[in-house]
Amino acid sequence: METNQSSETKDGERGESGAVDSTRERTRPTRRGKRCRKEVDEATVVDAPVAHEPAVAPGVAAVDRRSGNRRRREGHHSPAARSTDGAEALTTEDNNAEDKNVTATATATTTDIPFTTAVAKVSAVQRDFSQLGLNPHLVDSLATVFGFSELTDIQARAIPAALSGHDILAEAKTGAGKTLAFLIPIVELLIRSEFRPENGTGAIIIGPTRELCQQIDGVLFKLLQKHHGSITFLCCIGGINRKTEGYKLASGKQIVCSTPGRLLDHLSFTTEWQTKRLLMLCVDEADRVLDNGFEVDMRQIVSKLPSKRQTMLFSATQTTRVEQLARISFNRKPVFISLKLKDETATVATLEQGYVLCPSHQRLLLLYQFVKRNSAKKMIVFFSSRNSVSFHTELFNYIDVPCVAFHGKQKQHQRSATYMQFCNAPHGVLFTTDVAARGLDIPKVDWIVQFDPPDDPVKYVHRVGRTARAGQCGNALMFLLPSELAFLKYLQEDAKVPVSEFVFDLTKLNAELETQLTDLISGNYYLRQSARQAFEGYLLSYSASQLKNVYDIHQLDLQAVARGLGLKEAPPIRQDLSESAAHLNKKDRREFRTNAERNRPGRGGGGGAQERR
Repeated sequence: METNQSSETKDGERGESGAVDSTRERTRPTRRGKRCRKEVDEATVVDAPVAHEPAVAPGVAAVDRRSGNRRRREGHHSPAARSTDGAEALTTEDNNAEDKNVTATATATTTDIPFTTAVAKVSAVQRDFSQLGLNPHLVDSLATVFGFSELTDIQARAIPAALSGHDILAEAKTGAGKTLAFLIPIVELLIRSEFRPENGTGAIIIGPTRELCQQIDGVLFKLLQKHHGSITFLCCIGGINRKTEGYKLASGKQIVCSTPGRLLDHLSFTTEWQTKRLLMLCVDEADRVLDNGFEVDMRQIVSKLPSKRQTMLFSATQTTRVEQLARISFNRKPVFISLKLKDETATVATLEQGYVLCPSHQRLLLLYQFVKRNSAKKMIVFFSSRNSVSFHTELFNYIDVPCVAFHGKQKQHQRSATYMQFCNAPHGVLFTTDVAARGLDIPKVDWIVQFDPPDDPVKYVHRVGRTARAGQCGNALMFLLPSELAFLKYLQEDAKVPVSEFVFDLTKLNAELETQLTDLISGNYYLRQSARQAFEGYLLSYSASQLKNVYDIHQLDLQAVARGLGLKEAPPIRQDLSESAAHLNKKDRREFRTNAERNRPGRGGGGGAQERR
């Protein structure tokens, strides 16, 4: 069904690696960052601007309704909100200042972002959205559709800064309300500038995955319900006919949400799409955008968009990836908004986190017992490869433990159906890869189980962020081998995440059940082949990790790993694990696998090559 506020099928990312695809990032101050710190002695405090008449933000181009010509006008804003030579920064260190006009002094803490200098305290935060001078339809939607009584921390800081025309680099914990923090100012500034559909696209939102773009599109649909079609928008993702999307873009969509790959396709080939009057560019989950191998695409996208625009980057974590994207995207120094204190944990207080030490050959049994015991709960189980997801989903459904699979290899209609089905289900089990680890707001998730642990504390934070959202409680469990205990040290040092040990009596695991599962898999050709592919995917992801002192493939007991997948013996390894395709783009990964298959020993002869696939 097509309307102006289209909630059409969405489409997205170019591809997902079957292995863990992220390396452990450490942010380091760059030369440019050092120069910034020398130039500016202290950061400017940005107070929430006083409510004013609806006016165009500074530097935002307004479009005349009759002539379509661009004209600029200055909005009324607080002098405290004006940019100085140094970049501004906002934190939550002081929200209790009695006098809103008193400027707090900057702390000595420096940031890792080269555009910022020091973290400043905030003297006043406007949490009442009705006092921000927003369009009445927006205020009505926030009150009635979303049931808001006040803004969240990130919204109370990002929205006034965005309405004042600042570029924004924002960091907040998962579930903090970042989506509305950029959607509200986007819609408001389009209304103030009188941007019409015939003027083309005024705002572009980029998300790293198809599902995140669909989710943003759904939130935008709810936000615009009171506007009755006066603002048009479209979600463009992979898996959907590009020509159909092109016709809709050419007809005029004021807001476009897309993944980087599909967006670049339209910028390159949809010649009727007008982006010359673009006002805003927003990137959600900014660090994941480059993790997915879209750095080249992002450079091309930014080069094809107007340089005079407002830019906003949002993420739950600040890594060197965000720093790289900031260099690409910003044409002026942004306001850095962080809701994290220096020694604050990266996860929320309502999340109970733990780990269990389990040897390789008992992992499958323990997962089976845990899932079956919590069948009335809503649970997400993370694996390191899509082959592992496929195998465990097939096996669990075969033995009457219902679960659904979600990974990047699925067709778009299947992914969308699975995602919506799990979101609406009161309970269930979702087996997935890291494609579901970023940005997705799945309601009422009780447990996050990391069957394959992440190789990066940042990845851990995003995985467990799928539960305990918006003040709710949640639980997280991580499976670790005894040799992987050192990962807890990285969690504590880098993310300040305390994880307790959950004790399971492994002696009570049914040994007879292990024998039955092994016989079942050995006697079923398709399950056996799927288990072998899961074995290979597990080893490939293990070898891809940069934390070799934690995940050392040479320390793995391959026979025990095979037993943990229901195999009687370890199958022959058909790929060279000394190198990995985990961080290659889609085309290079295909060439890597083709060469590995071409060069593997015994091709056309004995060993694994004789096994029918």
